[in-house]
Order: sequence, then structure tokens, then C-alpha cells
Amino acid sequence: MQKIIEQYKLIIIGALGSIVLLFLVWRSIAVKQQPFAMLSSVESQMSSFSLVESSDSSKEKEPDIIYVDIKGAVKQPNVYALPSGSRLFDLIELAGGFLPEAETSVVNQAQLLSDQMLIYIHTQDEWAESGQVIIMPTHNDTANERTGLVNLNTANVSELQTLPGIGASKAEAIVAYRTENGSFQSIEELQQVKGIGGKTYEQLAPLITVGH
Repeated sequence: MQKIIEQYKLIIIGALGSIVLLFLVWRSIAVKQQPFAMLSSVESQMSSFSLVESSDSSKEKEPDIIYVDIKGAVKQPNVYALPSGSRLFDLIELAGGFLPEAETSVVNQAQLLSDQMLIYIHTQDEWAESGQVIIMPTHNDTANERTGLVNLNTANVSELQTLPGIGASKAEAIVAYRTENGSFQSIEELQQVKGIGGKTYEQLAPLITVGH
């Protein structure tokens, strides 16, 4: 009887020992895996942060530099790069200032500039004839999107009058010419319009297109 008890005791002790050993093995594995689980969690959080940061940075900002073309009665007509938010007086200063014959009284030097804008400063004689200062953004219905030029084949009478030296009568003559003869094939053809002489054409050539 005592032998049987001793045998059962050994079995019970062996079973308990196996349970303890299995627990220790499981504990060891769990401790080893925990840093990896923590690292995975940290990496996941960092990845989420990176995605948010990337999303914020993907929002397009306004250009820091704008490019504006100024022509007419300034000392150095050209295309100039200016900081976004610049005013017309900043551009005029870059262009060397007005020529003596410029009609400055009608120029709004506080005008806020935008990218791809075209500005034409009239002389006093031009202003007396056409009565308008040109400040044209490039993106409009009658301007070529890349250049900001007035399209002789699509501009109406009012839009043609934004050109220097073109008053109401000349603008109407241009529209009448293309109605009778079809679309302009070249800007040089403008000289065929009644009232458009060589001097006027020279002023207009840098500002016009036929859309080809």
C-alpha cells in the first residue's frame, strides 16, 4: 500500500514540476516577445504621424515668387520676378522707374500684383487717345494662356481697346476686318486694317497674337 502511495506521490510531483516548467518556458517567451510588440506599436504610431505630416505638407502653398511682365513707358521693360504680395510700385522700381513721357497720374501704384500679369504703362499721348491703363492677368477669355497676349481673332471691341493706341473706332475696324476677311493669319496682317499704321503696329506687336 505504501508503495502505491509513493508511486502516486512521484507522479503528482512530476506533474507539478512539468506544470511549473511549462509556465516558466511560457513566461520566458512572453518576456522576449514583449519588446518586439512594443517596438511594433511605436513604429505604427510613428508611421501614422508621418502620414499626417505628409498629408499636411502636401497642401499646395501659394508661390513665393511671381513673374510679371511690364511694358510701355518705363526705363527697362522686361519680365521681373518679385515676392508674392508685391505691389505695382515695386515692379516700377525694378523697371528703373517711369519715362518722362509716362502718364503717371492714372497709374494705381498700390495695385496688388499676381503671377503672369501683363502691365502696360501709357505715354501721355497714348493715354489721350486710348484712355486706359493695361493691367491684364494672363488667364482670361481673350488671352493666350501661356503668354497673356490679346488674341486678335477672339477679342471683342472692349477688349481690343485695352491695347495701346486702340480706341473705339480702331477696335471696331479690327472686328469689321476679320468679319469681312476671316481670321487673322498673322499679327502682321493687322497693318491691313484701316487706321493701323506702322508706328501703331510696332507698339502692338509684343502684345498681340492670332492664336496659332
